[in-house]
Amino acid sequence: MLINLEELKQLFKQAGIKYWRDNAPSNQDYPYLIYEYVGDVQKLAGNYVVREFQEYQLAYITRGIESELDVLKKALQENGVLYSNFKGGSYDENDETITQFVTYVRCRKHG
Repeated sequence: MLINLEELKQLFKQAGIKYWRDNAPSNQDYPYLIYEYVGDVQKLAGNYVVREFQEYQLAYITRGIESELDVLKKALQENGVLYSNFKGGSYDENDETITQFVTYVRCRKHG
């Protein structure tokens, strides 16, 4: 299901996930989510754009392990939001090395 950005943020809120756009405050406790605009994606029919989507990167920042993703995955799945496979890796945040799990979602551009 395609949702818009406001609906996606409401989904985070309902799941109890702390989130920010682009950067979190430096004193923020883990875990939290950062969402960032990646770009527009166009669906074409012939040479015409019939629909535009906005793609966002979701980065779940934690000191923990992959099981902490369960709350985010559950929220996305229960609301029918399609997301790419999560990728994990070390990340430097506020002078600490922690883990960042990244996925991508597409949202309706308007409405």
